[in-house]
Amino acid sequence: MKKMLTSAIGILLCLAILLSCTAYAESTPAAPGEVGTSDYVEWLKDGWKLLQKTVENATNYLKENLPVWEKTIEDYYKQFSKNPEVEDAWETLKEGATEAGRVSKEAATEAYNRVCKWIQENGGTASEELAEAIDRVGRAAGVDESTLAEWHRNITGFIKPSKTLGVLQDMEFGGIWLAPSIEEFNAIGFAVGDSVNLTFDNRITVEDVPYYSGYYTPVGGILVCAYQGNEHVKIARNYGDPTWEEFGMTENSTVTVTLNEKGKYLDIEELYALVYSNNREDFASDIVFSNFREVQGGNLKPFWFYRSASPCDNQANRAACTNRLVEENGIRFALNLSDNEEKYTSYTQAADFDSAYYDSLYQKGDVLLLAMKANYRSDDFAKTISEALFTMTEHSGPCLIHCVEGKDRTGFVCALLLALANASAQEITDDYMITYDNYYGITKESKPETYEAIKLNADDFLLCMCEAETGTPVETLDLKSGAENYLRRGGLSEEQIAAIESFITAA
Repeated sequence: MKKMLTSAIGILLCLAILLSCTAYAESTPAAPGEVGTSDYVEWLKDGWKLLQKTVENATNYLKENLPVWEKTIEDYYKQFSKNPEVEDAWETLKEGATEAGRVSKEAATEAYNRVCKWIQENGGTASEELAEAIDRVGRAAGVDESTLAEWHRNITGFIKPSKTLGVLQDMEFGGIWLAPSIEEFNAIGFAVGDSVNLTFDNRITVEDVPYYSGYYTPVGGILVCAYQGNEHVKIARNYGDPTWEEFGMTENSTVTVTLNEKGKYLDIEELYALVYSNNREDFASDIVFSNFREVQGGNLKPFWFYRSASPCDNQANRAACTNRLVEENGIRFALNLSDNEEKYTSYTQAADFDSAYYDSLYQKGDVLLLAMKANYRSDDFAKTISEALFTMTEHSGPCLIHCVEGKDRTGFVCALLLALANASAQEITDDYMITYDNYYGITKESKPETYEAIKLNADDFLLCMCEAETGTPVETLDLKSGAENYLRRGGLSEEQIAAIESFITAA
């Protein structure tokens, strides 16, 4: 609606330009068979009144009846903007004023300055049509080409990037991929840190959506994300429900992305700005490179649980290295949180597959493929991981837990295990934050502000388990009871929960 109203005001301004460029004081008598300038003025006045009334009505509707009358306003605006009488009067006025020599350079310059001032003071936007109208008036007034070029650059500078794009379904997490590549999307005029508005072709609109290079919104928050290693930009909710379903997408759907505010979220983008290397030589050891480590805390059984990046998915060039560490540490069972049978088979058939040990576990039935989405607050996540942990008790350790990076899904599952083993909130946080030291070199000492911002992810793991409100100090939570309740929510019996606790804890 804001864009619609701004467009109406933009048309008002264009007519105001032409009004200022036409002399009211005198009218030139019409030659036989011609229409006089006074007629143009009368047509303009009528058009002006119609525009004023339309904007007034639209403004009142917006203030008083937006939820109910959104479609009415849109239809009314479309009807008004396509009114042929207004359009004809506008064109005739322009042509007549030019022929009558009524346009002066001074009036054209004043009109241009007024438009720029109004847009700047009112936070408005421009359009190609407005830029063309300014150009036509300037040419009619005899403004030189270099000045016209400057006017055009300045007016088009007020045009906010907007593009209607096709969509693709994110089959792993249920998000919405935008059809262009990240580079093509940015070339439209968007940059990470911007705020954008999303308008889906089913009339759903979401305004003020941050565009980030990572998942930097609060849990459940919507964002547009150009994540490292992805080909496309994604519309998603951080640890949230699938946006493909939420916004009713189909393979033929489209979404219009429009710049809302340039750089509105740049401070947050720069605070996180997390990018890591996929080259082994950039890391101190294989262990750091593979994000591989023993999970430690509470009464968890020593040398029984490990976590890592994927030993089979080589998209980050870590699979072979991680596979060697899996073998060296005698892993006998793996919870693969990210893959299904189809994806795993595609890895084994790839030319760069070099994870024979992990594949031997898979062939023996000692790799459980879960293909989990990221929303650990969902009933589906709770059910899947609860059943998986009970299945784990039927196998032998040591056990490996991994997703792709070994960061978020893995982080929650390890937090759940540690809570069941009566670990403290600090022990759980420490385990989670090692990942950010491994990948990005972020510690409490090196980047305290970024550390504290990321730590909120681990806090939310615990708040979720304990069903506590955001802001509750995690140190006050009964984490073991919360973890047990999470397994009950996942459908496990008391006997099954006891079996898991017996499997994971030291005697």
